[in-house]
Amino acid sequence: MSSFTILHNILKTIIMRKSTLGLSLLLLLFTFSAFAQDENKYVFTDVNVIDIVGEDILEHQDVYISGEKIERIIPTEKKKSKGYTKISGKEKYLMPGIMDAHAHLPGPQGLEMPMEDYLLLQLANGVTSLRCLRYEEEYLGWKKKVEAGSVLSPNLFVTTPVISIYGDMDYANATELFKSYKSQGYDHVKYMSGLNAATHKSLCRIAKESGLAFVGHLPKYVGLKNALENGQMGIEHFNGYTNYEEEDLEELKSLIQLTAKKGVYNCPTLEWYEITQLYVKNPVEVLNKRNGLEYLPKDLVAEWNNDLETTMEKKASQADEVNPRIELLKLFKDANAPLLVSPSDGVFIVPGFGMLEEMKLFKKGGLNNWEILQAATVNGSKFYQLENEGEVKADYVANIVLLDENPIEKLENVSLVNGVMVNGKWHAKKELQKELDKIKNR
Repeated sequence: MSSFTILHNILKTIIMRKSTLGLSLLLLLFTFSAFAQDENKYVFTDVNVIDIVGEDILEHQDVYISGEKIERIIPTEKKKSKGYTKISGKEKYLMPGIMDAHAHLPGPQGLEMPMEDYLLLQLANGVTSLRCLRYEEEYLGWKKKVEAGSVLSPNLFVTTPVISIYGDMDYANATELFKSYKSQGYDHVKYMSGLNAATHKSLCRIAKESGLAFVGHLPKYVGLKNALENGQMGIEHFNGYTNYEEEDLEELKSLIQLTAKKGVYNCPTLEWYEITQLYVKNPVEVLNKRNGLEYLPKDLVAEWNNDLETTMEKKASQADEVNPRIELLKLFKDANAPLLVSPSDGVFIVPGFGMLEEMKLFKKGGLNNWEILQAATVNGSKFYQLENEGEVKADYVANIVLLDENPIEKLENVSLVNGVMVNGKWHAKKELQKELDKIKNR
């Protein structure tokens, strides 16, 4: 019998006797009850756990969640611990939550759609973290709302005001500025353009000392090798690596090996280039069949079609060619250089749904399903040097996705989301679909 049940029975007896003490204890009961309900307690029963790092599947496991952490994982047993809400995992698969590692939130520089809709579309597709790579002052406020649990959303990692030759960054006072950014809750500094090698190196060092990751585009006036050695932690879009011709292949391989040695993460955003450079065959027909379009504003989809027609008029289709970034991806695989996954933001890239499209392109680049899912899950936690996150293991934060089918056998199964848990809070498929239907009906 649980301590809550015992307390309840004692209070029931005292209150029936109309004791003054009983009325006081009744108040205690309500307080205790509220506390108990705040503490999330779940058990996924008889589920198959995907060990994303060990590349193994642990069959028939009971996974206990307490608060925001995975409490324990044990072989399934008939008798379950009391006080846990059961979630059937029979013939289902539990994997770490996905990170969209180059997200552009709605706003002046992003999609014209409600923020809540955008966040929900991501969450419903198993995305439990968003690495946001555009700055708007309001984004930090949204991060705080998410942390407070007042909005249905993945976790947010947000950027400071962007460093650019066109910006008003006070380089001389960067140390105090970066410390201030960290204390406000920002997670990384995004670089765009305009730094010389010495300034770039100094800012990389100051960012690291301040606890911020230094990420972004490749500094044109710094060069790829210097950027890697200076301490830039993340490079977007394979910037710099695409500048090398076939005759420079050995030098390029050497730089990718240096990338692996320095632990610099690349987020290639293949899907954005696949669409904007017209590597998609029959783009109008194919792109208008993309999953998730029904959840977007119709005028936005119409605008995308106009943009697509304009692009097709200006340049010839390259559908018979291979996206060079996909070819480049093969070299990163060979060097075991760390990768992150995101389709980025653009025409016919549907929030959340675009993650699978990006993963398919990783598959074309030679990665197997284990490697793709590692890049999409645990690598995000490694990038931010987060301990006890990114895996389904005891004492790890419960950012996890329950799938109806095995994504290792078939990559497309990653879209068969039965439910998502963010920081120990469970969102079942039925709940998520109800919210999706509201968006669709609007």
